Amino acid sequence: MNLTVTALESLTRILGTGTGKCLDLGCGTGIAIPHLAKLGWSVIGVDISADQLRVAREHTRGVATELIKADASRLPFPDGSFDVVVSLLTHTDLDDPEGDFAEVYRVLRPAGQFVYVGTHPCF
Repeated sequence: MNLTVTALESLTRILGTGTGKCLDLGCGTGIAIPHLAKLGWSVIGVDISADQLRVAREHTRGVATELIKADASRLPFPDGSFDVVVSLLTHTDLDDPEGDFAEVYRVLRPAGQFVYVGTHPCF
């Protein structure tokens, strides 16, 4: 089975449906954004790569609420901005996972949910 399909199935099992604001951290080409939107979430994607975001814009036309170039260690959102933060297949892309995850928890609302699904496709 394709690793991306497996990751999206895992995400669905863990997260489920919802109607709140969802941050896709390290969204890359936006592969998870249409899936998250189908689950009912209002999705904002963040990635440090302008090239990846360019592809994500083409891939998610009209699906993502916003796609923003930002570093995971300095997210441009106020505290408690999101009901859910998801991150798929990014563990080899984060320079400081501990600091990045602290930033995730800063932007989560109280009792919000952080769903991390890894293993990176190169492994």
